[in-house]
Amino acid sequence: MQERKKKEKEKNNRISLCIRLSVILMLLFLSGCSGKEELNETRIRILKKGQIENTIVEAFGMNYYDEAELRKMLEDSIRAYDGKAKEAGRISIKSIETENDMIFVSVLYKSWEDYASFNQVDFFYGSISDALSRGYDMTMTLSSAEDGRRVGLSELSEEGGRILIVSEPVLIEPDSDIQYVSANVEYIDRRQARISGESAGLAYIVVEK
Repeated sequence: MQERKKKEKEKNNRISLCIRLSVILMLLFLSGCSGKEELNETRIRILKKGQIENTIVEAFGMNYYDEAELRKMLEDSIRAYDGKAKEAGRISIKSIETENDMIFVSVLYKSWEDYASFNQVDFFYGSISDALSRGYDMTMTLSSAEDGRRVGLSELSEEGGRILIVSEPVLIEPDSDIQYVSANVEYIDRRQARISGESAGLAYIVVEK
């Protein structure tokens, strides 16, 4: 009974840390707009070794937290996550900087699983067959980034490509060329796509193997 209560307490502490961190970053994101479009957009970059780099660049319009306080909040949350995972170093802060009323927050995750678990969001990156085995909906139709041709996602599993499944409005920068996207994804170029914040449901991006 005591062990169960201990686990429940650890779970509640973990959720509390995530909620506080999410609120801070959300407020940072909503606090203002930069004059340059490329500077006020959250982005996720897939690195070659499977790591995930998440960068938030926004107007820093808050008076409640300064750079040091935000760093401490992130470090506390990461330490709690590492403790639960029983492995240090799965998440690291690359940088937190402020300049001209802008804040630059860059966090590195060892894997897509760490990103999904830490942020408690739907996020997947792997083979289409693996996504199917995990219960993701494979019945939807995607559009070709090259010519707009419509194709069923189930058909693409035979081609052996990889798929990104994302639940957040964010700019995605994969580690290989984008081939197909779902209707709620704006194709920008072969290495960039934007998830719409106005549509519901998961976003699907198929990239080269």
